[in-house]
Amino acid sequence: METTLTDARIRDMVGAGHWRNESLEAHLDRWARERPARTAFVDGIHVAAIFGVVLAVIASFLTLRFLPRHLAQTGSMHSPVEALENAAEFGIGGAMPVFPDEPRAPESTAARH
Repeated sequence: METTLTDARIRDMVGAGHWRNESLEAHLDRWARERPARTAFVDGIHVAAIFGVVLAVIASFLTLRFLPRHLAQTGSMHSPVEALENAAEFGIGGAMPVFPDEPRAPESTAARH
């Protein structure tokens, strides 16, 4: 197999400071020793990313397994006006409405005292 990595190139790159004359293991040990917080942070992010991928795969398997294969074609359950009223009842973003559905009954004077 042909390579451009000759002894002369290795000498030039090490001499210019582009390469260190160390193994990959030594490089990783030096990196962990000099920058332990950065290594821990990056490792934590990698663990979180892998965990997220595993959860996504499990969720897609469960969705594929338990959702029905076919849906009944029943059409619209509500008219457009009823759908708008239902959406307005919950407000924007699914928040509960500020105003009650029915006005409050006035309290009797006996209950106040």
